[in-house]
Amino acid sequence: MHQKGLLTYALNSIGNLVYIDEVDTGQLCNCYCPSCKEKLVAKNGGMKRVHHFAHASGVDCENAYETMLHQLAKLRVHHKQKPTNGKKRTDFFPNISKRTTLRPIQPTKRYARTG
Repeated sequence: MHQKGLLTYALNSIGNLVYIDEVDTGQLCNCYCPSCKEKLVAKNGGMKRVHHFAHASGVDCENAYETMLHQLAKLRVHHKQKPTNGKKRTDFFPNISKRTTLRPIQPTKRYARTG
């Protein structure tokens, strides 16, 4: 994880993302890393640190935090796209009426919405 952030979501035994405070403490959590699928330990019993998951081996994988964020974002978009009353949801990007493309603006390479 390289100090990017703490792993606060993990995969449970059936592959669903679960939050650290929703599982049992320690190895009883039965959770796995979203990136490398290694067994995790839930560190959610103390009061001094932020509750988080850690790899049982003691060696964190490099992509765990980024993979967790990616899966959370996909889950968020999926829930926003769920149909309501038989109609597809389109309000998850309310200010965008049509497909947009991001292109760099030279020379600073900032991004601007086009299209």
